Amino acid sequence: MNFNRRKAFVTSLILTSGLAAATTPSILVGAYDVAQMKAMKGLTFPRVLLYGMAGNLIPQDSWPSTLGELKRAAGDAFCCVSEKPAPPGWKGQPPDCKVVVYGEKVEGHFVGLKTKDGSSIRYAALPVHEFLIVEYYASWCAPCLPARKALEAYLATPAARNTVALVVDFTKLAPGK
Repeated sequence: MNFNRRKAFVTSLILTSGLAAATTPSILVGAYDVAQMKAMKGLTFPRVLLYGMAGNLIPQDSWPSTLGELKRAAGDAFCCVSEKPAPPGWKGQPPDCKVVVYGEKVEGHFVGLKTKDGSSIRYAALPVHEFLIVEYYASWCAPCLPARKALEAYLATPAARNTVALVVDFTKLAPGK
């Protein structure tokens, strides 16, 4: 994809997200269909993951200090297939965790991901970046709000100039549906 087509594609993703392109030019918003969302076992909110420019998952303890607020609000940042929740106070993956489902491979976030207008969002089409922040979010999720505010605050800083943020919106998957 040539530079002008890539720029136009990214601009259209930003504009269809409902976010102001002038203030947060590096945010892309997409969603999966409801069936795909329901099939994701063990997904908890909030969930924020950070990847380096090569698509490598960066553990939270290695995040840059400029992401301190986001790190504090990021959630557990792991997902696995587990038949029962972790015991109270447990740190890390539940004891019976079998397979990490999301996070290790950056491309997994993009499988089936679409913009509001139905366009596919592809990892290969992202602008060049030093960091990719992936946020799993739902408007009905009260614990997601601090992570959302921290992400927006970070993206408004000069430190975010080489960062792309991908918001995976789970709002369609309202509790009880």
